[in-house]
Amino acid sequence: MIKDDEIYATHMMKIYMEEKEIVLPDEYFKKFNEYKEEYSLKPKSIKIPLPYSKLQEIEQRNIQNTEELSKQTIAAIQAIHDKSEKTLQTIAEETKKLREELSQMKVSLYIDELTKCHNRKWFIDNMLTENGDNFKESGVIAIIDLNNFKKINDNYGHNIGDQVLKLVGTMLQMTHLDVVRYGGDEFFVISTDEELTEKELECRLDEIQFDMMKKKFKIAKTKTELKYKISFAYGCSKFKKGDNYVSVIDKADEKMYKNKEKIKKMIKG
Repeated sequence: MIKDDEIYATHMMKIYMEEKEIVLPDEYFKKFNEYKEEYSLKPKSIKIPLPYSKLQEIEQRNIQNTEELSKQTIAAIQAIHDKSEKTLQTIAEETKKLREELSQMKVSLYIDELTKCHNRKWFIDNMLTENGDNFKESGVIAIIDLNNFKKINDNYGHNIGDQVLKLVGTMLQMTHLDVVRYGGDEFFVISTDEELTEKELECRLDEIQFDMMKKKFKIAKTKTELKYKISFAYGCSKFKKGDNYVSVIDKADEKMYKNKEKIKKMIKG
């Protein structure tokens, strides 16, 4: 027989999960322990299809998971009371599997599917405070914006545009820093190494920038050369822990537009 306080704890878990947009298993275990800390075992896991490529898929799946996790909580508590060793062993084994799946899911949650760079959610969760207004740590950031990307998309189609984004993402990763595809054709290169100066980051980006502009790119199917040079402009800005995110980005953005004018004069198209 399950006690009233156990029913209450399970009920509180359900309310907690329904209030959250996304409840990862990791977070679920933590809250379950808070409500029922006298139990050493966690509820039985549910099978989660992997990998998740889009946050939207995780959100949709989470709606289904909420009810299922609630049921498994009751099952785990009942198994403890019934002293069902077999059930408890199953719960422990599946919990271990779920934790392994969780680590894989976290990777897919933070990866941009097209470029394999970090995505916007990674940047927000890892770099900014909970309110999204300030940086958690000190460091340096660069805003990257592609030149002529709209023209490439309009003239050659989104397929070629996607290949360009993948190329740029790959080349930016040559900085050996965190690269974020923030949205569209905008990337961030960011480091929380306080010893890395703005000038050093600029040097790394200059090298990639000029290397890219020297290259000639052809369309595989037609073997014809792209009419537009693939290039990007950048702007860098140092930031300190607690600095306002928008202010830092505005500074980098201003420098990026100056760099864009400089690059446009160097290339045709």
